Amino acid sequence: MKENIFDKISNLLRTNKRYVSEEGELLKATVYSDIMTMNKELLSLLLSDGKIKEKFFVNIDGTLVFDKQKFAWVIDSKEFLPDSYTSYTNKIGLTSDGDFISNKRDVVLDFPYKDCVLEGGQTKDDQKRKEIFYNETLAGDEISRMLDPKILTNARRYSKDGVQENITLNDEDNLIIKGNNLIVLSCLLKRYEGDIKCIYIDPPYNTKNDSFNYNDSFNHSTWLTFMKNRLELALKILDEKGVIFVQCDDNEQAYLKVIMDDLFGRDNYVSTIVRKTRSSATTKSDAEIEKLEDYILVYFKNKSISKFNKFIVGSKEYPYKDTRGKYYTVLLQDNGPNGTRKARPNLYYPIYMNKQDGTFSLENKHDSIEILPKKHKNDDGTWMWSKDKFLKDYKDLEYRNGKIYIKHYYDKKEDQNKYRRLRNWIDDCLNLKGTKTLNSIFEKKGVFSNPKPEELLEKLVYISTEKNDLILDFHLGSGTTAAVAHKMGRRYIGVEQMDYIENVTVERMKKVIEGEQGGISKKVNWQGGGSFVYCELLENGNSLIKMIQSATESTISKIKGQVYKDERIVPYITEEELKKVDDEFNKLNLEEKKRALIRIIDKNKLYVNYSDIDNEEFNISEYDKKFTRSFYEVD
Repeated sequence: MKENIFDKISNLLRTNKRYVSEEGELLKATVYSDIMTMNKELLSLLLSDGKIKEKFFVNIDGTLVFDKQKFAWVIDSKEFLPDSYTSYTNKIGLTSDGDFISNKRDVVLDFPYKDCVLEGGQTKDDQKRKEIFYNETLAGDEISRMLDPKILTNARRYSKDGVQENITLNDEDNLIIKGNNLIVLSCLLKRYEGDIKCIYIDPPYNTKNDSFNYNDSFNHSTWLTFMKNRLELALKILDEKGVIFVQCDDNEQAYLKVIMDDLFGRDNYVSTIVRKTRSSATTKSDAEIEKLEDYILVYFKNKSISKFNKFIVGSKEYPYKDTRGKYYTVLLQDNGPNGTRKARPNLYYPIYMNKQDGTFSLENKHDSIEILPKKHKNDDGTWMWSKDKFLKDYKDLEYRNGKIYIKHYYDKKEDQNKYRRLRNWIDDCLNLKGTKTLNSIFEKKGVFSNPKPEELLEKLVYISTEKNDLILDFHLGSGTTAAVAHKMGRRYIGVEQMDYIENVTVERMKKVIEGEQGGISKKVNWQGGGSFVYCELLENGNSLIKMIQSATESTISKIKGQVYKDERIVPYITEEELKKVDDEFNKLNLEEKKRALIRIIDKNKLYVNYSDIDNEEFNISEYDKKFTRSFYEVD
């Protein structure tokens, strides 16, 4: 029997007592530490084996260079000293012979790394597994078949006139699709490549917050793979002057930016918008520092030919009000690069505020408090105003939260023709707004956890698009992006694979058409109208996965028998081979049994391929054929 690379490494390491415990177990932690420190003893040991030398050392101009990241991957891999689940999948041939993905194109393997495509596939929001996505990757030819065009089914158009079936798709239609977003994106490319002006997504954040309906509990490398796969397709579908907004929190923000720099180009990075999410942290939080914000990464496809719209300055941009009118404020202290006493000594001086009436002066009068600029860049800070400017305009100052602010008043004649850009700090779009909007639309609470506020999407849609431009959200969730685009006269495509798409997302959009007055409706004078088309990818193996996901301890054995006999499992495993390892299967817990059964389903058969549109085996209806052909613009 051929010795695979995992066994070869294990056997070689065991020849050195440094890496073996008294009980005879391999000390993975010691090995890993020596990898990171490039231990000479370890390197000499690895160089003594020809195959290992070939795999992990690169000859650069006569010098051997150790690829420690590749070797660390092996040590971290579940196939190196496998657990019971991996032992089972190994025995039925679901992993390669230990070779690396870079050396093979047609293997099914279990490591979520950036060279692979992670598919994903949760369909019910009550699943609480640590890895809710299959954590399975397909390589080479397997990927191209999985991403082939699919059949679309259950197409219907919603409008004020009701529901219309037996339809075709036209260029003016808004579209909501139920299905795996990776596969749907690939289908959309056939019709919409280069046509999308704006993409906004709010993907799972890779946290342990089980209350989030998408169940966003990924491990780090899985999540990054998941994002990279989808962003690669997103880049292709964007218009040359298009923009993408990706919302995330600080768990993955830094890593996500590196991926997006690589895909979109650092030169096309625009900004990171910081959004305040709530007014204060919950009392249940045990975090050392309260988290009150999330982030939106912004990239143009081609920054050199793209630009954003500006906001018309109006009175609503002035949140405060006194007897003189509405105003906004900026800090009197200069926090810029030259805002130090050393750089601008004439702008460092004390200001005195009367404790009784809050008036300001340069004189230390009775019952006043002294206020100095705060420290800045390890020096005394400075004010924005000189003393002469202070004496002229001190009545335009106010004291709030321990700081002095300058008040800027709204002047209708002067400001109505002024414009400003979107700022990278948004503090008026808290999560609570989104929740209140959805609760009011459905007239009940708890419809969806943490929906994004329409006011946030309105800002992004306004700066990035014009009327009739096309917007895409392939993590549609409760449908905020679609609702805002609809109300603002933009076309849109929304993609969601969760089962709530029908009773939350579609129902919300029906209410938008009816003229609901939540969110931004009053601001944009929304009166209702318009239409959208809903459709689904036609399921094949995906229905088998749903059956497995619903299994219990009492039904899993029966379902296993059905799966073993099903023609939708991977073609290179026979029912006889599966039955031979039933003892291994029975050692697994319920979740591991589900994972194992899902693993043997052929992922190329999750949905029905367009190439099978006339295959009698699938019994495609004439309605579905007509709509699918119109989607792909085939006569």
